[in-house]
Amino acid sequence: MEGQEARERYEMMKMIRKDKFDLVLPGAMRDNNVDMWINVLQDGHTDALSLDLGVNIRMSILETTCFVILTDRGDEGIECAVLGPGRGDPELYSISGAENDLGAFVAKRDPKRIAVNMSEDLPIANGMSHTGYLKLVRLIGAKYVSRLVSSGNLVTDFRVRRVQSEIIAFAKIAEIQRQLMEETYRRIVPGVTTREDLGWWVQEQLLNKGLLPGLVPRGPSAPGGRLSRRVYQRGDFLSWDWGLKYLNFGTDIKRYAYILREGETDIPKGIQHVWNRGLKGVEALYPHNERIIVIR
Repeated sequence: MEGQEARERYEMMKMIRKDKFDLVLPGAMRDNNVDMWINVLQDGHTDALSLDLGVNIRMSILETTCFVILTDRGDEGIECAVLGPGRGDPELYSISGAENDLGAFVAKRDPKRIAVNMSEDLPIANGMSHTGYLKLVRLIGAKYVSRLVSSGNLVTDFRVRRVQSEIIAFAKIAEIQRQLMEETYRRIVPGVTTREDLGWWVQEQLLNKGLLPGLVPRGPSAPGGRLSRRVYQRGDFLSWDWGLKYLNFGTDIKRYAYILREGETDIPKGIQHVWNRGLKGVEALYPHNERIIVIR
């Protein structure tokens, strides 16, 4: 049946949000003494937390600013509201309204500390524009403006405290990348294949899978360096540092390869010695799972 991958990604991201809102957000808010979290979104201004919060801006002539409001209601859990031209998952966001309802909404709940998406240190928590801030200030009034704090620490705790559904999603994309990198290495024909050949082939595989590279502005990457017409030769030692984007995750995986010279049956002792010494320097920080792919 068509569309199964699209549905799987939608359902996975939906599950992650619910788990995070139920299991992580209450603790993150309380640990940072935050009673209410307001994330200000605007039409045409993509926010870095859009996938985390699951709210999209709808085109509107009369309203251009959307307020995603998450309020700690104690034993009742987190109350989720969207005011303005935004649309969120109705299973998460039980309250909706106009952007001009913000003042009355905040006053009724009377939060002591309100976290908003402005931060000097954390770009992902700094998505509010100047005009968005001015509208927020006008709508909530001086009393509550004095209670505004940066959402930086809250966002950090909310994002780094992982739930099981996130681990499952990340494991999936890490395995997809591992398989793709090893398949790419094994396509090398010594003396024939160029970096550019492999770089564009990998890019095509990503398009077929509906994925993006982790660093789009750099363009396609290839084992051993950026794209060039350099031909892979026997005796080359290749290092490939690469990443993919999937849902709300980004990978960063390194894989290495050695192309055997004529008559060689294994990696030269010198390269193996250096490799083993390098592993000893990192095994205290990372699992001992790196290996060299031998290309024959």
